[in-house]
Amino acid sequence: MDESVNSKEFLNEETTVKRREEIIENFLKLDVEKITSRWKEYFDIDNKDRERFWEKLDGLQSKSKFINTARHLTNTQKIDVYNKTPLKYQDVFVKEVIPDITTTKSAKKPLITVIAIYLIAFMIVNLVFLLPIVTVDIPKEEILVINNMTSQIALVPSDGTVTYNFGLLDGKTFDIDTHFIFLVVLAGSLGALIHGLAKISQNTQEGSVKNRDTLWYVGRPFLGAALAIAVYMTLRGGLLTTSNIEILNPYGVTALAIIVGLSTKQVTQKLKDLLDSVFPTKNPDEDNKEK
Repeated sequence: MDESVNSKEFLNEETTVKRREEIIENFLKLDVEKITSRWKEYFDIDNKDRERFWEKLDGLQSKSKFINTARHLTNTQKIDVYNKTPLKYQDVFVKEVIPDITTTKSAKKPLITVIAIYLIAFMIVNLVFLLPIVTVDIPKEEILVINNMTSQIALVPSDGTVTYNFGLLDGKTFDIDTHFIFLVVLAGSLGALIHGLAKISQNTQEGSVKNRDTLWYVGRPFLGAALAIAVYMTLRGGLLTTSNIEILNPYGVTALAIIVGLSTKQVTQKLKDLLDSVFPTKNPDEDNKEK
């Protein structure tokens, strides 16, 4: 009697429709506590299994009765189930279970398309500027650097400027620092755009793109660029090179900025950890002991 609706037997391709009806009927005979417990299990079903579950449920006579058992869930749990329900079955779930509460609506296809076009267009424009900038030739010369009784040959900018020779920036001259800032901004936003495209592709496949996520996607390139600048400035403060006059490797800087854009969450946490190490906050218990 204590059958789980997401059991391997229910999802097994060899299980007959009649047997699936029996599994659902057995489920309907459970008490409210066990039914609620079974619905909670639904939250943890693999995305592909969830899709298969709804496809197999769709053809059963007891489908409506089964869906109605979700009325025993809390509103929060109902919304959770709704958000994890494949798109083509969400309307049925709303009609049967939660017509009276506000749900977090999944994004419609036109919105998903607009977001995808925005990310792709932004990426194309980004690459149009990034690729020529990263390959710009930096005039340089060799000098002898003496440091702590040792000497070495270092490559330094010959006049501290870079001249661009492409597109709208043709003939424009910038100092080395500005050149690298351009590089970091573009590479950081590129990494974030890659992350955004990968995310929307995955969420679209799972049917979990929400209207409320629009700002998340729109802001990706700007967040990636800002974090890349923050990391670059932090490293330029003394960790990236031991000499302020040496020329940085533009490809290395670009790769670093792209990685930062791809990993905004982890980088934000690392910067926070760095800040905590520089400006440690005392434990309230320690403050009390001092008093």
